[in-house]
Amino acid sequence: MKSLLTSILSVKTYVAAVLLMSGCAGGVMAGDAGVTVEKVSSEVADVKHVWIKRDDGHTVIGGQITSRLHREGAIPGVVIIEVLGPDGKPRYQTRVDYAKTTTQSQSAKFSLPLDTALEPNTTVRVTHSSDM
Repeated sequence: MKSLLTSILSVKTYVAAVLLMSGCAGGVMAGDAGVTVEKVSSEVADVKHVWIKRDDGHTVIGGQITSRLHREGAIPGVVIIEVLGPDGKPRYQTRVDYAKTTTQSQSAKFSLPLDTALEPNTTVRVTHSSDM
């Protein structure tokens, strides 16, 4: 019985860890409201974390990219955030600035406030493009 309980707890811990790493837990409405997050990396940077948060009727989409180039200075390229409606048609698209916390850091954070809440069955696609 103790072995079964340990196995169940291990599975729950694993699922929680996977959700946290994929940006689907902890103040995130992605799984709760049927919002799907797609992360598209480039040859220059990986889209590591994406989070979506609701705050007083507004939505904030944020996250982190990590450079694949191991050097100091800016991470080249741009982050593009697209919101696709339940029908798959684009509702919103914009380029978002990102900033490294230090010049030695290999990652940078981005954030985009939206004036509206996301509809159920919406897809948020976050793309890093090395083309400017």
